[in-house]
Amino acid sequence: MGFLIAHRANMAHLPQKNNVGFELAFAQQDNSHTQWDQSYKHPQRGFSLMFQDFGNKDVLGQGYSLFAHTSFPIIQKQGFGFLDFRLGTGFAYVTKRYDVDLNPKNNAIGSHLNGFVNLQFNYNKHFKWWHLGAGIEFSHYSNAATKVPNLGLNVPSLNFNVG
Repeated sequence: MGFLIAHRANMAHLPQKNNVGFELAFAQQDNSHTQWDQSYKHPQRGFSLMFQDFGNKDVLGQGYSLFAHTSFPIIQKQGFGFLDFRLGTGFAYVTKRYDVDLNPKNNAIGSHLNGFVNLQFNYNKHFKWWHLGAGIEFSHYSNAATKVPNLGLNVPSLNFNVG
């Protein structure tokens, strides 16, 4: 759950309702015993499929993302749990884009295909066969100025996870 940031005054009309989303993530811990693996405390690498409803169905629609990510451990203590930083990047499809006749209010996204960046801080408590967690994250959608407009969409969120 999150919200859309109107990071410019001319975007104030875009946020209407809270953002909701769902992510399906696949990850595996790196135990390769390489210099990189040991320097970064056995990070997890994986990929995710994410769906986000931007809370403005008629103008912004939804975003569908496919991205690779790496989770870097910050704190790993058996009694405390695990605090990780995750960095992900990939591609997104945004269902509603700017169109001078059909969607002139969308001054943020000019194309369906966009780049996607996701940053997360997650806390997880591990049990014998599963884990529970929560965190904060920031998602950014942008078409890298391949089409205008390209103000992008910025979505900070709270997340809850089980694995």
